Amino acid sequence: MHFSAILDEKVVILDLKAKTKEEAIKELIHQVEIAKDRVPSAHVLEDAVLERERNGSTAFGAGLCFPHARIDGLRDIVIAIGISKSGIAVDAPDRKKGSIFFLILAPATKNILMLQALAALAGFAKVAANRTALLEAKKPGDLVDAIVKSGVRMKKELVAGDLMNTNVVSVSPEMTMKEVVTLFFKKGIDSAPVLGPGDKLIGDLSGKELVSVGLPSHASLLGNIAYLADFEPFDEFFKKQNTIKVKNLCSISVVKVKPDMPLIEAAYRMVKEDARRVYVVDDSDKLQGVIYRKDIICRILYS
Repeated sequence: MHFSAILDEKVVILDLKAKTKEEAIKELIHQVEIAKDRVPSAHVLEDAVLERERNGSTAFGAGLCFPHARIDGLRDIVIAIGISKSGIAVDAPDRKKGSIFFLILAPATKNILMLQALAALAGFAKVAANRTALLEAKKPGDLVDAIVKSGVRMKKELVAGDLMNTNVVSVSPEMTMKEVVTLFFKKGIDSAPVLGPGDKLIGDLSGKELVSVGLPSHASLLGNIAYLADFEPFDEFFKKQNTIKVKNLCSISVVKVKPDMPLIEAAYRMVKEDARRVYVVDDSDKLQGVIYRKDIICRILYS
């Protein structure tokens, strides 16, 4: 679907008066209520969008924000766009103020449609020149034309590359356990891909492997673990933390998919192989990104 079919300059605001993210959302919703027929009341729309926002900021970074919600009683997808000249604090990952707001409202049963719109607009807005064109628009029609002329389209189906996280913390095969634990602690993570030369994916290291080193070597052979009370907690780990390396510990059994694999297939692989994460790689096994279980839950089942 081409965006020319759903974009409407009547729901574009080139100079938001809002000073907060909540005010910006309400201002855009008010414009939707004025310009669109057969939409639920502003109160209904605000409740849905602000509840979604309270459960996790939709700020993307680079000045972009994508507040959205699925709405009972809404018949068609609505996209309203607002520009803030001075910028608004939006709790963005890069701490930059929000200047471009895409408000996306979709029918309650059309979650995939909303995700397709999110993916397409995010891809469009990642390009600096496209963001500049929106910020420099003199009238609403100019802004709509900038999006339409870019050729951006909503895909018929979502693929792994649309959902993957690209800002991934990785480890190298030669890192010691002590180095890995320090990294995991600082980054607040409990797993990481293991990358070789050229960022080629060669395995996966999780907290499970690290914790297992802390247990006596014969612990797994005994059914009764009461005897472990006599051991110094994780004494084995501290003895070996500087000698055992990632390559000695990591799992090479990982789920790998290509960026163009339909998302439903990637989710099926995740369930079938009981994987907590799926790695997205190119034809040479170079890591492109990661899809976690929480991404399926937070960005598809709940959005």
